[in-house]
Amino acid sequence: MGFTTTPGGPAGGAKPAPGPTIRFVRRNGDFLVEHRDGQRVPWRNLAEGRTNGFFGQLARRRAKLGTGLPVFVLITPLNIVGRSIGGGWPASLGQACVSNPQLQTAFKNYARVVVEAMHPDYLALGAAVNAYALKPPPECPDDFDAYVTLYKETYALVKSLRPDLPVFVTFQLDFMHLTGQQMLPARFLPELDRLALSLYPSGDLTQLTPADIPSDYISWARSAAPELPLVISETGYGTMPAGGAIGSTQLQVQYVQWLLDQAEKERAELVTWFFSTDPRYVRRGFGVVDSFRSMGLATPSFQPKPALDVWSSFLNLPLVPDGT
Repeated sequence: MGFTTTPGGPAGGAKPAPGPTIRFVRRNGDFLVEHRDGQRVPWRNLAEGRTNGFFGQLARRRAKLGTGLPVFVLITPLNIVGRSIGGGWPASLGQACVSNPQLQTAFKNYARVVVEAMHPDYLALGAAVNAYALKPPPECPDDFDAYVTLYKETYALVKSLRPDLPVFVTFQLDFMHLTGQQMLPARFLPELDRLALSLYPSGDLTQLTPADIPSDYISWARSAAPELPLVISETGYGTMPAGGAIGSTQLQVQYVQWLLDQAEKERAELVTWFFSTDPRYVRRGFGVVDSFRSMGLATPSFQPKPALDVWSSFLNLPLVPDGT
């Protein structure tokens, strides 16, 4: 059980988490998530093989996270909504398509530097990748096929460096249900070490209260890879309705209970609650993203919300001998 290191305070999501956020995350979880989705990437340097500066930046970042807890790192070539190339891709390097050889070289170097500088215990090479399958950019109509190929080639590279490192991508579960993508994870087999799902069932497209979430909401997605260990790669539920999403303090309490009951039932290896504290840097007026502003289990000043008690009660349970 853990949180991303995305800061909840006013500093902004583009900046590394300050010390108080990291300490809060470490106190209230047993692993850390460095979610590098939406951050700028030095694509040109990576494409040209100039990686020393980026290596130093990531190594310093890893040192700030501390020792003693496993670290799950997520990187992606896509933007935060999974519909185009992210990280500030420079037009001078050619089309912003996964099929662009410059991007492929850069992303492989990105993965290599992350492995060597951050020493992750888990590594994801894409976030909510099924969104890209639904609607790649019009100038790159076959780009999801190119992404699957790039993933598999990068997987092989990472395994040559760290054979025992679990490597995978994440799938957005709510979209999977809405668009019938139950079997999409099979496209990534056998180069997929975990089935990693993100879910936000309170969002504007589903608006599910915990009581209304189908009992097989998570298990349904395991059909394509039933033997793979399950990871909840990110989730959340707000304490206020916003942007078309539903939310309240009581609904958040109920959702944390539902989530952790499901995780226990499905023997999930990791459960990630995305925002440890309410992210006040999220600007109003961005539709469902507005609901992120109340998704923390504590306020920006680290005052606990009632749902944190439920989270902590599960966190404090003893592990059975096989680690579940």
